[in-house]
Amino acid sequence: MTIGNRDDELRDFKTQINLVDFAISYGYEIDRGKSTKRETVLRHDAHDKILVTQGEDNHWVYCSVHNQQNKGTIVDLVQSLEQCNLGEARKILRRWNGFSPAQERARTVEPRAAEQKKSSEEILAYLKRYKSLVESEYLVSRGIDSATLNDPLFAGQIIKGYEGAALFPHRNLSGVCGYEIKKPGFTGFAEGATKSFWRSNIPEQVDVIAVVESGIEALSHFQAKRPSNTLYFSTAGNWSKDVDGLLLAAIQKYRASNPDLAVWAAFNNDAGGDRQAQRLKELAQQVEFQNVKFDQPPQREQDWNDVVRDIKKKHSTQQVRSNERVLIRQ
Repeated sequence: MTIGNRDDELRDFKTQINLVDFAISYGYEIDRGKSTKRETVLRHDAHDKILVTQGEDNHWVYCSVHNQQNKGTIVDLVQSLEQCNLGEARKILRRWNGFSPAQERARTVEPRAAEQKKSSEEILAYLKRYKSLVESEYLVSRGIDSATLNDPLFAGQIIKGYEGAALFPHRNLSGVCGYEIKKPGFTGFAEGATKSFWRSNIPEQVDVIAVVESGIEALSHFQAKRPSNTLYFSTAGNWSKDVDGLLLAAIQKYRASNPDLAVWAAFNNDAGGDRQAQRLKELAQQVEFQNVKFDQPPQREQDWNDVVRDIKKKHSTQQVRSNERVLIRQ
């Protein structure tokens, strides 16, 4: 293929492949309440949010709400999602070019379903290459304080992975089975692993079990509310039926030692969060547990990380005004 043809191919990718449909195939969902005729807002169940539009030149472009450096065309989005180079991105997009989104999803679902699962030993061996996360420029950029990261509740439960990625190990009855991945421009889960749940350390006394949508949401909720004697669970979005039994076991275990135990459904304040909160409440009712509190952020379409960043922004504004008053008095 000549250079000219390669440039033509890239232009075709950027203009002929619907970026909204492409993002949906990677697990994004359209936020219809926030979208407009000119701009589509898409959210990922593990927290990422992007804005997509098509310009007058027919080029589809996007930008991440939480990472200003994560933006561009469909080529940039592929490289961000797959953590791949331009050549690999071309191969992925060639499968799309000439096929409808429905056809492409049918072509890709089968291989993923047949993917060889990694054993608990393999995943644990990989995680042992890295150290516990005690500082993170990325999480600081998301409003998470170092004091929160190093609180005894979270110490040792987050790994600092390749290129500084924050890894949140998931466990099931077999042990460590996978991990959530968060880094600038990328949200995902370990390839070939099993999604179950991540948890914080266990307090000496458990008064509250707080269930959230991601590890970052656990850190954010804790920083925003500073609850005591609280055990956090992250389901990394919607959870499988296998996790139902693990959550019920936790409720029954800590209810046995604390009759006043409460469960907080601390999911996002959106349609997806509403469904997860209701599901958790109905699950608890299976063991006749009624003390489930819906503890979602105060404003619609917010998650707990939005709340933390709003708090820090407000504090920063107040500090600037305070400094201005001091200067005026001088």
